[in-house]
Amino acid sequence: MKRLVLLVVFLLFISPVNADFSEENAKSWLSNRIVWSQAPIEELSFSTIVLNSQTGLSQLNIKKNSLTSTKDVSLAALALKHMNQDIDDQLNYIDDSLKAATSFNENEWIIQTVVNEDGNCNIEYEGGSHRVTFNEEGKITSGGEDSWITFNKLNGFEFDKALEKIDIECDFTSTPRISIIKKIGNSIYIIEEKFSSTANFEIENGCYATNPTSACDKTSTFYASWVLNKLGKELTTKNYMRDNADTDIDYAILSDIDDSQLSQLASRQKQDGSFDSKVYETSFAFDALKNPDYSDERNEAKAWVEDQQNENGMIGTGIKDTAVSLYLIYGNEIDLGDDEGDLSNGCTLDSDCPSNYFCNTELRTCELLEEETCNNNNACESNLNENYLSCNDCFCGDEICDSEEDAISCSSDCIEPESVPICGNFECEIGENNFNCPNDCPSTGGGEESDEICGDGICSLNEDCPIDCEAREGGSLWWLWLIIIIVILGGAAFFILRKIKKDRGEDNENPPYLKPRMPTNYPQPTMKSSIRKHPKDEALESELDRSIKEAQDLLKKK
Repeated sequence: MKRLVLLVVFLLFISPVNADFSEENAKSWLSNRIVWSQAPIEELSFSTIVLNSQTGLSQLNIKKNSLTSTKDVSLAALALKHMNQDIDDQLNYIDDSLKAATSFNENEWIIQTVVNEDGNCNIEYEGGSHRVTFNEEGKITSGGEDSWITFNKLNGFEFDKALEKIDIECDFTSTPRISIIKKIGNSIYIIEEKFSSTANFEIENGCYATNPTSACDKTSTFYASWVLNKLGKELTTKNYMRDNADTDIDYAILSDIDDSQLSQLASRQKQDGSFDSKVYETSFAFDALKNPDYSDERNEAKAWVEDQQNENGMIGTGIKDTAVSLYLIYGNEIDLGDDEGDLSNGCTLDSDCPSNYFCNTELRTCELLEEETCNNNNACESNLNENYLSCNDCFCGDEICDSEEDAISCSSDCIEPESVPICGNFECEIGENNFNCPNDCPSTGGGEESDEICGDGICSLNEDCPIDCEAREGGSLWWLWLIIIIVILGGAAFFILRKIKKDRGEDNENPPYLKPRMPTNYPQPTMKSSIRKHPKDEALESELDRSIKEAQDLLKKK
């Protein structure tokens, strides 16, 4: 029992530690993990916003003109606006992708006029007009049924625009109630309603395509509408979105645009506070639940997301979850910029930018330095640091040996014409190896990694390859000749000393008492004696002199 109590106390003690959430740790993890040049647009856009990153902005500016998806263009526009950049091109692309929903069913759309007197109403629209007559009870006697006029009664009317205009003018003495109603199954939705004898309606029937040349697309419609709503733009897609919403992310986006859908969104929240048990969906739902009536649901959603942070700072499953949650839950202090084009958040000095970037002071954006090293003039200028890796002006075969080329990788540029190797002449020359000319530079090994390959620039043990093993032209081997000379002189000196020692030994072989004696009584005349060398000694000295002379001659030549 004591152990159980201790365990419960221990768990209660450590639970607050595990529950601690750190926004700074999340940003630090995101900053260290994202690879700006490789990040998908959604990750790039949200990360640029939450980190206020000039590197991210530079990548957006590089990629923005090549985007072909309405969703990507929309998210890029959101990030660019946050970074105080012009987004007219992105808004034009989104506008070009706006279509009329082809799923429209005329029988679902109804005009209802409620009145208690007789009279007439004239309905005008593009393509024609329609007249309706009412009796004293307010019932339609011609042009409709009861108090309803279905759109299929409107001759010449085509619902082929994202925004259709219908003008209704009645001659009643009292004020009628005129409504535009949409019926889906057994449910009736009042789209718009006016208490007036004259009513002008604009009926939304828009959707967004994946690109300007395609048809309506649900994902494109929801994300483009969400971004445009964040930017304060008018929408014509709410009816399409209501008809097609069926997931948590759909209702989260729709509820952010139309708060009449909040109850539907809140009903989808799980007991643990999440939406679909995913950080991404729950973050969007949190952002939509701004109405004070849903503060409890909002707080539960936030608490669940914070519980998904690990010890490294990551929230959820990766970069997208972390960036999206930081923006939607903690991004209240992030401004959307202004319409005056103030670029105060941009760079002003090169020091404001990361390494390998410079500050474009006109746009106040950081741009890659590498872009400035290629002037695209079809001439490889190595003095401007152009090379085949960084500039299309350079390539193997342009007769310029740039900083990224050598004799092996591009022999045509980096070897003088007179020394260009000829494959097939049975000589392994500079620029040739076992890979590009196996006939001239055969492998001398047995196929292992340690094979001796002629032409690889390495003189392996026992390798018979002149190009790898012969001394380079102009090289000096004086140290080798010096060693040879020392060995020769040392050997000669050894033999001479040995010979002299041997000759002296022979003189000492006879004892003094055996030597012949001169008679003492007859003194010999004093004569100048001469020392004669042994013939063998003279030959050795001559050989030594000749070796020394040859060594001196060799040293003079070197």
